[in-house]
Amino acid sequence: MKLPSDPKEKIKILILIGIGAVAVIFMLVSLVVKPLRARRQANTEEIAKVKELVDAAQRDVSRMMQDRDKNTHVLEDIVEKIYQQGYILQPRLGNYELGAREYVESIAASQGIPIESAREVGLTQIPVATGQKDERALKCYTLRVTLRAGMPQLVRFLKAIEAGNPYLCVSSIGITPRTEDPAQHQVSLDVQWPVWADPATGRNLEQRLDEARSFVPASS
Repeated sequence: MKLPSDPKEKIKILILIGIGAVAVIFMLVSLVVKPLRARRQANTEEIAKVKELVDAAQRDVSRMMQDRDKNTHVLEDIVEKIYQQGYILQPRLGNYELGAREYVESIAASQGIPIESAREVGLTQIPVATGQKDERALKCYTLRVTLRAGMPQLVRFLKAIEAGNPYLCVSSIGITPRTEDPAQHQVSLDVQWPVWADPATGRNLEQRLDEARSFVPASS
């Protein structure tokens, strides 16, 4: 655009052009720059929130994996070191007496002690604190055994019977002397094993252990 030759008119036109330029710049700042800054600020805040959520989720996953590892180790201890070793008495043909008698008779035979009788006393609940519900996974199975042995034999028998199963205990013992043979005493004792309150518990724990070992976390 050609400016007029009159200096006053030229100044007016230049002033108008300057005002127009300022107005355009103001409009650009108001309509473009400020919204862009606001959106950038909002996006930054949103990204920060998402990052916090992702970090929290990663921490939760890490804790979950740690808990899973701990639970797996606990399952291994129960299944491999207790259940599969036979420390918890398992039913045979629907009863516990067969396995219990076999264990006691094998220990007695190794000590040269004849078993006169072995009869089932049955299952009892493990005592719990007063006011608590009985939700224990285990019960006690008791077998009452009658035998004849001298004191040294009896001591060796008791040590052997408990050494073979650290979770078994001789809960009571009675010794009656025999006048016809003072070296041999009449002995009655109660042998107790832990058993699952639900007989299917052992198999369920094995299955859970297999599932825990086969778990493969999804790649991130």
